[in-house]
Amino acid sequence: MSAHPIRTAAAELASPRDRARLAAFWLSWRLHAAPGDQRTLELLDTAREALAESHAEAATASIRQHEYGAARAIVQRAVDAGELPSVRGEMLLELLGATFRREIDRLTAAAIRGGNDESSAVTGLGQAEALLGTMPEGAIGPTHRAAVAQRIWRGHSKLGFRRLRLGQLDDAADTLFHALAMREIGRRRQRQVRDALVRTLEGLGDQRAAAVSVLLAEGKQPAAAEEIARLELRVRRAREQGVSDEELEVASSKLDQLRRRLDESTTVR
Repeated sequence: MSAHPIRTAAAELASPRDRARLAAFWLSWRLHAAPGDQRTLELLDTAREALAESHAEAATASIRQHEYGAARAIVQRAVDAGELPSVRGEMLLELLGATFRREIDRLTAAAIRGGNDESSAVTGLGQAEALLGTMPEGAIGPTHRAAVAQRIWRGHSKLGFRRLRLGQLDDAADTLFHALAMREIGRRRQRQVRDALVRTLEGLGDQRAAAVSVLLAEGKQPAAAEEIARLELRVRRAREQGVSDEELEVASSKLDQLRRRLDESTTVR
């Protein structure tokens, strides 16, 4: 007795998902010939459940391997094709968002916690931002995305505050500028970052003043001009990122003093 052609084809398919899809297709077709057949309806429900389960397992495996984009695509295609109930798709996307947040929390932990090994904090923040960059808009829910952005911002902020406290002013400025540039964070929450950046620029003004004094005493005007230009660039960048002229008054005053000293040394020479 020859094997049924549909069953033979199903047996030759590589994945359980393909077999479940073919079974669902065949059973749906059979219902057209025998509408209301209870046994066929039961088998169709089983096939559809198996198909949905295979999609869920594939998405979960991708989430577990941190392949978030692939997981999102699996869920979206399956829901659009009617092979995964939308409610279950939403549950999988919620799992994706929660898992993604935990991974970002792990990557930013060193920056937020602090410690002796700053390199791990910097590396983790970079990896967290790169990972977020791979997630297109809408790939995770808005609540999860906002939480992730705030977590990364908090990491940059805390790293910048520590660098300021340790007198690492150039590195502090770079980190605080990065935090301030994150548009997902409202201006009110950025207040502490702006204040820290202003203090950093004022400290840099003092540092540049000392360096410029030495360089001018040695007759190295071009090198002194370069030091002043670096400070000028940072003050301009702060203004472009929304720090007010009033907040920058002290740093701008120190910058003007350095410019005058350079001009005076050039005139004397």
